[in-house]
Amino acid sequence: MVEGGLIDYAGHDNDAATLLQEILDFDEALGLGLRFQSDNPQTLVVVTADHGTGGFSFTYSGWRGEQEPLANGQTYRPRWYYPGEAELRLLGRQDRSFWRILERAGADPAKLQEEVQSATGLSLTSDEAARVLARNPEGHAETSDFREFYTEPEVVPLALLGRALSRQTSVVWSTGGHTSDPALTFGIGPGAEGLRGVYRNTHLHDVMKRSLEAAE
Repeated sequence: MVEGGLIDYAGHDNDAATLLQEILDFDEALGLGLRFQSDNPQTLVVVTADHGTGGFSFTYSGWRGEQEPLANGQTYRPRWYYPGEAELRLLGRQDRSFWRILERAGADPAKLQEEVQSATGLSLTSDEAARVLARNPEGHAETSDFREFYTEPEVVPLALLGRALSRQTSVVWSTGGHTSDPALTFGIGPGAEGLRGVYRNTHLHDVMKRSLEAAE
């Protein structure tokens, strides 16, 4: 069994770029498994998750649409800007996690601006940096809304950083915790035909058990 466990951590941290890198690492590991399955077709490979985390999504915005030239010489400015490959490439530039960025910045907003610029190529205003590093009298960071969905104090500064950068990444999050959306499941090999549709998670046990019994 191989677990891409840090995908979950990045979701808790609302750190989209680290999430992307962890998914790419998982994809590389899966490639090894699929090559093994190709050489050993009696092998059942199952890919799934135990839950979603963070509620990640790209969203369109109304402030980033750029003017586009038309054939008649006029220009058209779209009402909405929809994220695409450019945003994925932007996230791919980040070379350290939000945890590392905040660790290196300490309590200095100017240092946080420098670390963000160095690690991501993105920018924070001085006010945004100060809000990320602000703490209440108990020494904890707080979101201004949805506090009930950020129950672990250690992830709140990371969520605040993710929110501050969202105007440049078009990434939004719904929580710092787990989500209840259905977990996708994929399979290849003997028994994979049973991995179709929506079912209880215990169904995976039944599919794998039948596959093992058939191989005996």
